[in-house]
Amino acid sequence: MQKKHPIVESQGQQSNVLDSVNSEEPIIQHKLQRKCTTDAEKKILEGLFEFDFFSDDTAIEILRELQDISNDWNMQRIRTYWNNYKKKISK
Repeated sequence: MQKKHPIVESQGQQSNVLDSVNSEEPIIQHKLQRKCTTDAEKKILEGLFEFDFFSDDTAIEILRELQDISNDWNMQRIRTYWNNYKKKISK
């Protein structure tokens, strides 16, 4: 014999009601805010372009320096920056 838990059942019913109410509201999507690279950050990032390939060791050192300035930086953002600017700098 299984025990029924009316509290759990009522919570499930409430969530269904909330889901139906929320589904009628329009979904507002916010644009991602573009982060501008400061001159100080660009100066630090110049170290990435000493090599023709992306060096994880160099990127980690640069990440540490950048995080002293701003917490917006991570390895993915550094790699994206390198991919976007490697061709422009090498010309």
